[in-house]
Amino acid sequence: PSGTTGQVVVNEAGQFSAKGLRVGGPYNIVVDSNAYQDTTVNDVYLNLGESYGLDLSLEDDKQLESIVVTASSVSTSVFGDTGPAANFNLADLENAPSINRDINDVIRADPRIYIDESFNNAVQCA
Repeated sequence: PSGTTGQVVVNEAGQFSAKGLRVGGPYNIVVDSNAYQDTTVNDVYLNLGESYGLDLSLEDDKQLESIVVTASSVSTSVFGDTGPAANFNLADLENAPSINRDINDVIRADPRIYIDESFNNAVQCA
């Protein structure tokens, strides 16, 4: 138990090389994967001048969580073709309190409308 640790990354073929480790052991080899089940090989002992071959087949991780979201478009008959709207007919316009028959006084009743009186009565829609 020397406390020696190392970390390596496998190449495209799944091979790796861990150099500079001390002779002896025991070593624990931990294979950590995001796609496969993690695997640990315990009690590995290294001999001077010899390589240690490690042949592992990783298992599919059965605990991977899959979330599937499905949706369909909402019919325009449910919400209307134009989204939020305010409609005024002739009776609404004639009966609305207004100064000088200004259309801004009528549309001001809609909370999504802002009349900017400091900028030439510009109409802003939220």
